This record gives sequence, C-alpha cells and structure tokens, in this order.
Amino acid sequence: MFIFLIIATPTRSFADEQADAPPEETENSAENAGDETDSVPDLEEVVVRSVAPNPGVKELPRQDIEKRKSADAVDVLETLPSVYADTGSRGERIFSLRGFDQRQTVVLIDGLPAYIPADGQMDLRMIPAEMIDHITVAPGPASILYGPNGLGGAVNIVTRRPGTDPFVQAALEAGTPKTFSERAVVSFKKNSVGALAAGGITTSEGFSLPESFSPTTNETHNDTRTNSDRRTGFALANTAIELGGGRNLKTSLFYIDGQKGAPPSTEESVPKLWRFDPWRAVGASLGLEIHKKRFHADVAAYGRFFENTLKAYDDLDYFSQDHVDSYKSTYRDFIAGSRARMGGRLWPLPGGDTRLRLWLQGQYDRHGQQPDKHEDWEINSRGLFTIAPEIEAYPFRKLSITAGVQNDIETPLEQPSDYDGKTTTAFGPLLSLRYFPVQVLSLSLTGARRSRFPTLHERFAESGSRILPNPDLQPETAWHGQLAVNGNLLQRYSIEVAAWAAQVQDLIEYKNLGEGNRRMENTDRARLAGVDANVGMKPWDWISLRGGYAYLYARRIEENGDTGDVENKPEHKATGELTLMPIEILSLSNFLEYVGERKYEDPDLLIWDTLPAYYRWDAVLEFTPVPELEIWIKAENILDSLYETQYGFPDPGRTYRAGIRVRFP
Repeated sequence: MFIFLIIATPTRSFADEQADAPPEETENSAENAGDETDSVPDLEEVVVRSVAPNPGVKELPRQDIEKRKSADAVDVLETLPSVYADTGSRGERIFSLRGFDQRQTVVLIDGLPAYIPADGQMDLRMIPAEMIDHITVAPGPASILYGPNGLGGAVNIVTRRPGTDPFVQAALEAGTPKTFSERAVVSFKKNSVGALAAGGITTSEGFSLPESFSPTTNETHNDTRTNSDRRTGFALANTAIELGGGRNLKTSLFYIDGQKGAPPSTEESVPKLWRFDPWRAVGASLGLEIHKKRFHADVAAYGRFFENTLKAYDDLDYFSQDHVDSYKSTYRDFIAGSRARMGGRLWPLPGGDTRLRLWLQGQYDRHGQQPDKHEDWEINSRGLFTIAPEIEAYPFRKLSITAGVQNDIETPLEQPSDYDGKTTTAFGPLLSLRYFPVQVLSLSLTGARRSRFPTLHERFAESGSRILPNPDLQPETAWHGQLAVNGNLLQRYSIEVAAWAAQVQDLIEYKNLGEGNRRMENTDRARLAGVDANVGMKPWDWISLRGGYAYLYARRIEENGDTGDVENKPEHKATGELTLMPIEILSLSNFLEYVGERKYEDPDLLIWDTLPAYYRWDAVLEFTPVPELEIWIKAENILDSLYETQYGFPDPGRTYRAGIRVRFP
C-alpha cells in the first residue's frame, strides 16, 4: 500500500523517508520529519533497503548515482528494468516507464511539474547528475499525490539540499572523444540557515560509433557521429531556513543552458538536419513547511521557463539555411502555479492512526512559438487544477487500506480565434490494500485510474502546417491493477516483485485526413501488462550484487477489434550489477544491461520492421586513497555494441571517462 506523507525535509521528502522504513517504524516518523541527514551517503552503506511501504515505488539514491558515475537524469533512470530510454527524432533522450511514453508520465523536479507545455516532456539528458540528490520512480497505480497527467506513473527528480555537514567539493572529468566536464558543490549550515550551491559545464565534440556500424549516405563513420556535439552548463542554489515552531522555509533556483546537435537519421532518405541553439531552462520555487505533532502542510509557489531555438539546415554541413524547407523557430514555454499538500493523523484504529491527506494545485501552462523572426508569436495556454483527497486506515495491526480520488480540470485560455475549446475533467479513484505478516515481508493489491490531458501542441497545432488543430481532444485514461511483494532479510537480501496490468482508452494519435493533412484524434485502445522484479544481496562486506528483470506485453487494439504491435517497446529488459571491494580504498563495479527486440514502423517504407536485441556492459574502477579524494575510470559500452533506435540513430560505441573529485569539510 502507498504511504505518502505530504511534506519534504531539507534533504528528502517524507514520502521518501517512509519508503525506507519498515511498517513498525512509521508511527513516529512524522515527529522526525524535520531531521536532516547528509545528502551523500557513504558507499560502504548496505546496498539493499528496508521493506518499502510503497510497493513498486523505487528510489535511486545519490549513493548509486556516485557509484555508477552517472552523467545525467536519463542515465540514472535507465538503471531500472522498467525504464527504457530511446533517442527521439530531435536527438532527445526520451524514456518510457512500463511501456508508457514520457509525455504520459508526470515528471517533477522537487515535487513540482517540470515539462515543456508544448509537447508534455523535456530532454532529461540536459539535467546533469551533479544536480540530483535522488530520483523517485512511481510506476502505474502509485499514490494520487503527484498531480495531473500521470497516466503511466510519476518520476520525481529531487535536487541536492544542504545537510548538517558542510563541505566543499570539486570534480574534473575527461572522456573520449574530446569530452570535458568541470563541477563544483558548496554546502553549509550555520544555526538555522542552510544553503547549497552547485554549478558546472560539460562540453563534447560528439560521440564515436561502434566499429560494426556500416557507413550510410547520411553517416560516413568518421571519428565522431555527425552533428552529435553538445554543451551544457548548469547552476543550482537551494536554501533551507528553520523559522522555529515547526516551520521551515525553502527556496530553490536552477538554470540550465546549452546547445546541441540532433544527429541525422542514418536510414531516412530525407533526414532532418536540426540543431538546438540555444536550449535553456530556468526553475524557481518558494515553499513553506509546517510540522506539528499531528498535522503537516507544505505550500509552494513555482515557475518553470523554457526557451529553445530549433534551426533546420540545408545539408550535412549545418551552415546554410537557403532551402525552402529550412527555417529557424523560437519556442518559449512557461509554467507557473502553486501547490498545497496537507495531512494529519486522526482517530486511532487497532492497527494505527488514521491518516488524511490532501493535494491542491493550480497551474498555468503557456506555449509560444515564433516560426520566423519576421512573424508574430503564436500563443496557446491553459489552466490546470487538481484536488486529490486520500485516506489511509489501519483496521488491524498488519493490514492497511488506502482510498482516494484525484479530480483534474483543464481549462483552455489563449487559443486561436477560430476554435472554441471546452473545459475538460478527469476523475481518478484509487484503492489499495496492504498486508505485512512480518516486518520483513509486504504484500499489496492496488487498483487506480489515471489520465493525461492532451498537450498544447496536440490540441492546437502550428499554423501553416499540415497538422490540423483539434481542441476537442479528450484525455487519455488507463485503469491500472498491481499485485506486489516486497521482502528483506537481515538488511543483506531483498526481493521486490510486481505483477501489473493496464487498460488504456482514448489513445491520442495522428490520423491521416488525406492530401497530406493529419490531425491528432482519440483513436485506439491499448492493453499493457507485465512483471517487474528486482533482487539485491550483500553476502559479505566486500561484494554486492543486484539484478532486475522486466517483462512487457504491449498490444494496440484497433477500432475493428484487431490487435497490433506498439512501437519501440522491448518485451524484455534485464539489468545486473556486481561490485567488488577487495580492499577498503578500491572498488570495481560492473553494470550489465540487456534490451530485447523492438518493433517499429519504417518512416520511409511505412512497413513494420524489428530492431535487434543488444547487450551493454559498463564498468567503474574507483580508487579512494583518503576520504577527501576519489579517482575513477569508467568504460562505457565495453562490448562496443551497435544498437539503433526506430529513427535510425546509433547510440555511442565504446567510450572512456576518467575523473577526480576532492571534497573537504
């Protein structure tokens, strides 16, 4: 069952604290919600976690990010077998969760929405790992307390927070071919004020292709992949101020700036020749937390601003823009809103206190596009409102029941004058039963309904294009069911298994209207089901092992009742990790990944084909002669495996990275 308290500590949310505590420890957790911990755990800590009261919910902690030397948010997410990442048509690294696309999954930064309103997603590869404290992944029928548009679940990226132990940290890293990164973090706390600042820049001239790649018309297999260069800079500033009386004030500000190429398809006869210059994201939030013995509240105001310029070129030189199909479009997207999370413990039952929780949210989404510097801006906007009450009761000592309902409302605001969009509502109930016969075992059964409103681009397409607007689009909806088992023995052996199924209605897809025109419409249905399994063990202090496997059944159900394949959804994915620490100052970590075959539709021939399965092996050798110094070497794709996406974008071949980090109190 799902236990989500609705406040956040300066280092991590209470929901995340609850996810690590066995059932018997949750009664007094609320009183300790304001305690601070160091945001960078020691690598020697036990790798498996306590039984999670949130079955199916996974936390990817800073400890694992450091251990893998992850580069960005997608690099972190890909460690889960239920997450599959792919390169999109614009060169963006986009993920799917249990077969649900990224735009069907609500993505948050510090519990607040973080997506580009135009298309409902953003390139999470632009979020460097140095910004991240941990990531919480809640697939399918998780708690309703994540806000709207979580058709397939939620991903919450929590940025680093000041801890009780001040420190100064700097890192340098270099990789092949010609990749450099410099990062720094400063954290301090004095009396009731804590602050953390981080920043860095990464530059890359591109990536190399596997030796087995055969040259094509669009890719001659030079030293680096065509148009694969990137530059990303970031800054992060977070504060936490204790006001007394159980009140905390938090502020957060981040800035990401970069430019990047979108490598052309190696397969399409007429590839897209695109570059993003610049690509920017700015986020700010101000929050007040109130912690009382039996009542908790968290109120936050936030804003997210995105600006990027997409340039289409004439040829593979990426210089001239004289062709009729070349252009320069500027996009500005903005999110602003406020959110309140409240909860309290009320009357006791034989198994524990009854808990009430409430999520209230109002948000303004705005998308602006200037197709050319001489043309007027096209503006579309909407309002989103959510009210989600939830009750959790313990009728017996070892049994809990959670019930709730999420009500979402979408109201069109600015839109083309020729269209009259209507207010749309979405209703999502949740019911979850959890039984824990012993402290080290948890069983749960959960059912929930989720929804996603169409994006602004899906409702109001660009003027002058062959994609026609459809302001009457209805939300996508999905009924989810899940049976999960979590077990943990002696803090050294753990197992998590979840069997789940989802029935999706009113899928939003392109429909051909003839004469080259298309429009987004609610068309088919889909049926998804699968099994997620994760195991971990640390039989001795010098060795740890983890393994994961995900099976996915995904079928589209057409209007006539026929079933068909769903694009780019691997039926099988497996992950493995083996870490050896022969001596205290030396560790060798190996990370394995297997991704099964994926079906896709050839963009030129419009026929279905299959992308082959592939294996990937990464390894990190880390040397820590003194606690203040770390030196590492990471080899990625050691097997030099060739794996392509549905758009014909080969991913990098074998690469190496070496780095050094110093950290002082």
